[in-house]
Amino acid sequence: MLGRQDKAGIVCCSNGLADSARSAVMMLGNALEQLGFIPVFSRYLYAGSSVFDRTGRQRAGELMEFYRNPEIKALFDISGGDLANEVLTHLDFQVIRERLQQWRPGDVSRGWKSL
Repeated sequence: MLGRQDKAGIVCCSNGLADSARSAVMMLGNALEQLGFIPVFSRYLYAGSSVFDRTGRQRAGELMEFYRNPEIKALFDISGGDLANEVLTHLDFQVIRERLQQWRPGDVSRGWKSL
């Protein structure tokens, strides 16, 4: 169960966000803080000169760092889905499976139980 002061990872598994999204991401962080969470932002949220600046391996690596971090109790992917398939071959599904069992996923993530 999630509790106050739990850390929530914010990732971008697909297209990097435009620089213009920074204020919306800050609002998301503020909203999570008001709910009692501590947001932890991925290093790869924003696109540089292109949405292709970060490789699937880099985005997956960041996601896996969050899964491996025992302090992270929730994950939110705030990207679209155009480039998300690029991360699939770089994920450690055993680690994900173990973490999801610890998190006791609810209805929204029941599909992940098949991993």
